[in-house]
Amino acid sequence: MNRLQTFRKWAARLLYWLAALGGVLWIVGYIYIAGMACAYGAADPSNCGVPSPWTLGREDFTFLVAIPLGFIAALVLLGWLISPRRASLSR
Repeated sequence: MNRLQTFRKWAARLLYWLAALGGVLWIVGYIYIAGMACAYGAADPSNCGVPSPWTLGREDFTFLVAIPLGFIAALVLLGWLISPRRASLSR
């Protein structure tokens, strides 16, 4: 394996790890923001739960779901595009 393929392999792994870290942080942040909305915005915070992403309004969905998942998908796509390809065995 030459140096470029080694670099591309490690760069792809880094992008995949960043996407996984972003996914975990997105889940934790989503639950945290929903908890803060229950604590400070609900009349009765004792029976307030975390809303499903598809039940959010348009603006909330955009900022809490669509944009973070777009960044995560972009990192995965870049990792896939950078990763070295195996040679075809059809010779």
